[in-house]
Amino acid sequence: MAKEKVTMLCPEEIPANTRYSVALKHLAQSDDSVAKLSFQELGDEGCRHFYKILSASQRVWEFVDISCNNIGTFGTRWISRSLASGSIRNLDISANAIGDEGCKILAEALVGNRTLRNLDLHACNIRSPGAISLAQALFQNEMLQYLNLRANYVCDEGASVLARLVRANTSL
Repeated sequence: MAKEKVTMLCPEEIPANTRYSVALKHLAQSDDSVAKLSFQELGDEGCRHFYKILSASQRVWEFVDISCNNIGTFGTRWISRSLASGSIRNLDISANAIGDEGCKILAEALVGNRTLRNLDLHACNIRSPGAISLAQALFQNEMLQYLNLRANYVCDEGASVLARLVRANTSL
């Protein structure tokens, strides 16, 4: 993905004809550090608007729930940018179709992240290759304390690498 120049988002820039428009407009105008956006049909395009809001806020978000939003690989790229900037402490991205490719993108953002403490990726269509990418990144990240990978398709190879991670990384 080419780096897109991201400018501050005005609430008027959020498409009005989307399910997520009201929730994102409220979030853009709020001083709250909690973003509860599950079941808002963000999809990949909504993640771009969400990233702009998080970037413009210049604060650390205590809890971000974007579960059940039809987020795929492209949307995961926007979420990973937020993780790379260190703006989220607890992230629930569960029940989205991020798959192995999206998991690899998140893993890259986690390598240098010093803010995220909890990551919920249950039911994200992650298989062993994605879990291995995530585990390799987390060998270098001692800040994450909780990782949920339930209801994914991680086989023996992925589970073995994750088990080594848990033994080596004392924060998990």
